Amino acid sequence: MYKLNGESVGMDTYPEVKQDSFIIPLGVLLRAMNIPFEYKNNKVILQNESFNQSKVLQHVTELDWGRNNMLDNSSILDVRDFKLRANTNSAGELEGNLTVSALNRSGSAIKEGKEDLHEIFVFNQTVNMDSAQASVDIPDRKRPRIEKGSSVSRSISFVTIKDPLQYVLVADRTIKTKDELK
Repeated sequence: MYKLNGESVGMDTYPEVKQDSFIIPLGVLLRAMNIPFEYKNNKVILQNESFNQSKVLQHVTELDWGRNNMLDNSSILDVRDFKLRANTNSAGELEGNLTVSALNRSGSAIKEGKEDLHEIFVFNQTVNMDSAQASVDIPDRKRPRIEKGSSVSRSISFVTIKDPLQYVLVADRTIKTKDELK
């Protein structure tokens, strides 16, 4: 149970403590804020146009805009798990690592070179996207073949100077290979 405007409301699940954080189910928060959403394929889909107008989302979309001609399928991978580790080091920098795992739900294998788990770190003042995620032309960005029903994991590290982490966004999609772009 939780209280909303002084009235008790039942929850269909329990809050939990995970990685030293108190996690409240997103559906509970969205219902309490009267924000329409849909729960589909283990994902919460927000159906409120005001989110598309958010300055943070507009900024991230603009930064990611250069990838639009590379996008192949924006709903082929399904993020299933993540682990975020972040701490402040002795120099006052926030440093950490994010590992994300996604399931290939396409019904067939995803060819090598097409996977694009694209992590975007939104800090208070800056946005960080690893350059190895910005182009298929960078050789050290491995994009493995993912068999039907199999998962892929990706880890990425980050460092920022006195700029608190606000959001981590993950685009779980595929991109066109160099040959497909020709």
